[in-house]
Amino acid sequence: MIKFTQPGEFGAWGGLEEYLQRLAWANEFFGDDIQVEGWVHYANESAPRVVTTQPWYRVNPDRPEPTPNEIDLYMARMGWLKAYDGAWIHRECEIVISDALPKNFVIDVAGYIQPIDLIIIAPDDEQWNRLQNMARNLAQPAV
Repeated sequence: MIKFTQPGEFGAWGGLEEYLQRLAWANEFFGDDIQVEGWVHYANESAPRVVTTQPWYRVNPDRPEPTPNEIDLYMARMGWLKAYDGAWIHRECEIVISDALPKNFVIDVAGYIQPIDLIIIAPDDEQWNRLQNMARNLAQPAV
């Protein structure tokens, strides 16, 4: 898959450095193979776009998306703690994943769950403390 950022923007928020860090985390934690291919600046746009590629998964045509419960088990097995529906924290790395919803996962033809568009951030101290408290007060999925 080939992706282009919006002109002068780098994903959900932040600058280029934060964007590249989020891509590196996706590769590290989920075994993605996101590659930065370069950038392109179209004549009619005010700023360049970053161009990335990542694997294209052949999706199970009978069941393309996992259920929320399957996502919960997948994330818990990978060592993440649930803060609330769609949001997970990694205690050791102090990072947060949001938008971990069925629309951002696929089930490939081999039956494996693959994340495809999660938002990964390093929260500020106030956000981190709030999310840790939420995770502590939520029953975690049994692995």
